[in-house]
Amino acid sequence: VTAAGVDFNLLGTAGDREAMSRLASRTRDVLAQMGVTEFDESAVHPVSHATSSCAGSVNGSGRVNGTVNVTVADASVLPHVPHETPAASVTIEALRIARLLGRELA
Repeated sequence: VTAAGVDFNLLGTAGDREAMSRLASRTRDVLAQMGVTEFDESAVHPVSHATSSCAGSVNGSGRVNGTVNVTVADASVLPHVPHETPAASVTIEALRIARLLGRELA
């Protein structure tokens, strides 16, 4: 499964745009306090860490509801989008699910 061609609708709502505007303004304030007077905003690009798309479709063991022998252990099973990069959360969840599978298959 790939995310090629997926539109994440970044800044697609007025609320999203207002929140980003507040964040950008605060970022400029912090940079100014640090003595940074020039900042090339054209170098800023959105990054998406897609998560949580399967959270309601799997059980606590990562098993896809209504299936047999289908387990998911990636960012899609996280119950919510983490406030930080999801790498640690994904690693922890994948290891937890792998341990459960290991016990089951032993």
